[in-house]
Amino acid sequence: MLFETILISILTLTLTAQSHSTNPIIQLTDADIPSLYDNQWAILIYLDHHQLLQDWSDCQSSLNNDTIQFATLHASQTRALSILEVKLLPVVKFIDNGQVFTYRSMMTKKSIEKFLSNPRKLKWHNYLPTSYSYWTKLQLDLYLASIHAEKVVLQYLVKFFKDIPTDIENVKKLFNLVSTNKEL
Repeated sequence: MLFETILISILTLTLTAQSHSTNPIIQLTDADIPSLYDNQWAILIYLDHHQLLQDWSDCQSSLNNDTIQFATLHASQTRALSILEVKLLPVVKFIDNGQVFTYRSMMTKKSIEKFLSNPRKLKWHNYLPTSYSYWTKLQLDLYLASIHAEKVVLQYLVKFFKDIPTDIENVKKLFNLVSTNKEL
């Protein structure tokens, strides 16, 4: 009797989990561009937004819609970003058989869920182009390179200022060495 009860419980839990399961979130790359022209896609395009990735997973779970394929796209995939005409990061794109609806408001779980529940509410949309723009790709590459360079400079400055003496005696010694033109 106990064995039968446990078996029924396990089967019930398994069936419940399967009925609420959704497709896994796909990490898109430039190579996945052709698949975007078919079906419905909800794509989060990001650079470094770890909390947003968790919220994206929560959105997928709460919407529980198996007809929409959820995906993420890292900003390093500039050919795909060019096709999707990304102008700012992070951004959410909803694609329905080639029609692209762009979400450009607050990036909160609640607001993204509201958008994804009725993306066609937006009056304006565009269509996926058949190929990417070389100029847009170049702009995105340069933009990402500048962000990387900015991070490197900031890391260098933080390291530099960490190594500067903070107590007054060391500052006086440093000032005396500099004012007398002695080598450090």
